[in-house]
Amino acid sequence: MKPDSTLYDVDQIHSTQGFWGIPVTEDGRLFSKLLGIATSRDFDFVQDRSKTLADVMTPASDLIVGDTSQSLSESFEMLKTCKRGKLPIVNENFELVSLISRTDIKSQKEFPVTNCDEQNRLRVGAAVGTRDHDKDRAAQLVEAGCDAIIIDSSQGDSTF
Repeated sequence: MKPDSTLYDVDQIHSTQGFWGIPVTEDGRLFSKLLGIATSRDFDFVQDRSKTLADVMTPASDLIVGDTSQSLSESFEMLKTCKRGKLPIVNENFELVSLISRTDIKSQKEFPVTNCDEQNRLRVGAAVGTRDHDKDRAAQLVEAGCDAIIIDSSQGDSTF
C-alpha cells in the first residue's frame, strides 16, 4: 500500500484477504521503494481509522530486511533469528521484491513436500472441460502461468 492509505483501507484488505501485515512502498506496488511496514502491532489500538499508514508504520530505517542475493533458506533463518513476524526482501535499489512471514516458515515445516517450482512458489493446476469455449479458458490459464491443465471429459463419456 501507499503511505497515504488509511487504516480503513487496511481493514478492508483484512476483511477480503485475511492478513494485517502491509508493506508500504512509494507507489503501493512491488518493485517500488520500501518505505516501511505496518502490522497489527502498529495500529491495533488506534481508534481513528482515517490515520494514514505513514502515521503508524514502522519506517524502513527500523526494519530488518533481506536481499535478493539470499536463498530462501537463508531468508527463513534470518527471520527466525531476528524474531520478527515479517521479513521484507529488497533489491539493490531498496525496492520491495517479496515479503516472507513466519507463517511461511510454519507452512513449510507443516507441509515439507508441497509441490513448488524452482522459485518456491506453489504449483497451480486447473481443470477445463472439452467444449469449444473451454479452449479460451485453457489459453488464459497458460498465459497466467498455470503449471498443469487437467481435461475433464465427463468420465470419458463425452462427444466433445
